[in-house]
Amino acid sequence: MSKTDTTNEADILPARVIEVVKVPAFPPPVPEDATLRREHEALLQMWPELLQTHYGQYVAIHDGQVVESGPDKFAVARNAYKRYGYIPIYVHLVTDQPQPVERIPSLGRRPMETAP
Repeated sequence: MSKTDTTNEADILPARVIEVVKVPAFPPPVPEDATLRREHEALLQMWPELLQTHYGQYVAIHDGQVVESGPDKFAVARNAYKRYGYIPIYVHLVTDQPQPVERIPSLGRRPMETAP
């Protein structure tokens, strides 16, 4: 049998169209603290705009508004605390790339020592 004997125009189907849904870029994790959770929700509302205006910057959110921003996380937090006092302020990097998980041990807890 030749190739022309087994294939005809009726066998050729059009390519299937697959709809691609754009997923929001790596939203930050939800904090447990109620105040920070409200600031987190405000951040999520602003997220699409922040990706356009503050991409690659850290933002400090207080009372639902961006109150500080910049490339250094600790400087952004420090400046926000200077302006508003040492209260819960949500600081997060605006990016669409996944970030490594950071684990920072508390200075207040020390490993339990075993008795001799």
